[in-house]
Amino acid sequence: MNIAITGGHITPALAVIEELQKINGVTITVIGRRKALDSENTESFEFEQVMKKNLRFINLKTGRVTRTVSLQSIYNLFLFPVGFVSSLFILKKIRPHVVLSFGGYIALPVSLIAYLLHIPVFTHEQTIRTGFANKIISRFCKKVFISYEESADDFPRQKVLISGNPVRSEILMVKKKLFSTPARPIIYITGGSLGSHSVNVHIEVILDALLKQFMVIHQVGNVAQYGDWERMSKRKSEYYFPVKHIMDDEIGWVYSVADIVVGRCGANTVTELIVCNLPAVLIPLPWSSRGEQREGADFLQQSGVAQVFEQDRDSTELLKTIQSVYENRSKYKKMYEQLIPQRTRILSASKKIADEITAV
Repeated sequence: MNIAITGGHITPALAVIEELQKINGVTITVIGRRKALDSENTESFEFEQVMKKNLRFINLKTGRVTRTVSLQSIYNLFLFPVGFVSSLFILKKIRPHVVLSFGGYIALPVSLIAYLLHIPVFTHEQTIRTGFANKIISRFCKKVFISYEESADDFPRQKVLISGNPVRSEILMVKKKLFSTPARPIIYITGGSLGSHSVNVHIEVILDALLKQFMVIHQVGNVAQYGDWERMSKRKSEYYFPVKHIMDDEIGWVYSVADIVVGRCGANTVTELIVCNLPAVLIPLPWSSRGEQREGADFLQQSGVAQVFEQDRDSTELLKTIQSVYENRSKYKKMYEQLIPQRTRILSASKKIADEITAV
């Protein structure tokens, strides 16, 4: 069975890929974005991860809807037809039996062309607030997998299956250690797959104070625009370990040694925190699509397992919040007991999705 996987959310896609690879006779092609940003030559996290799994990767250049009017947004309008034509050629070439979408602007042309070619399409919605692309894809796909019951009303009811948000099995497995752990508490700081310049700036300001008490693992990202990696990598020391990305074979060890997590709160981070029962300081991206990071941050804070820090506040307040969450980490961890049903659903999501799409 030949399966094409596409979309903007690579982490749950990788989790389902891992499950599909257990099935004999399944071949997988990933259609995605090779470069981290259109304006840079840096390879994307999704491309790096897919290459590590020795899977076929096909780059797709297409347009996206932006909220501002600029030269880039005008350029995007011209890329829309390019994306649809390219999708036609790609699908004609690889001839998949099924297309599995994970939403986002990359998934829309691939899914629509697949439908026109009579290829069954499935899609997964990662967040509570449904994305624009998935609202369209849901009109012609066979089934919509959702992570949260709250998003069910956004789709045709007969197509909805509450699967949960798939997570990589690696987050619960220690495969590769990055260093020998010191006799001090460890903070894992993450800005998402691309890293976060705003988070990096805050950490840069309070880093000396953090290193008096903590060992810091800092996922900086590799976006060249702000030069964060070039600056932060020069500060590597006994108690500061900056990296561009945390890879699949490293993330389980990082979560196993971390006392708390600090950073952005996209759907993947929220899901992984629930699975790993880790107290967190969450810094929602103010302009995240449909406010999805705010939703995730508020959900975990209201559940009593995290604190929210607004990125426009002073860096010294972030330091105090980190210290407070660390000092009260036992209380936060205990509150995760109420999220056991969500954790159970998350851990079965990959198999549920793999079983559905291979039953076609």
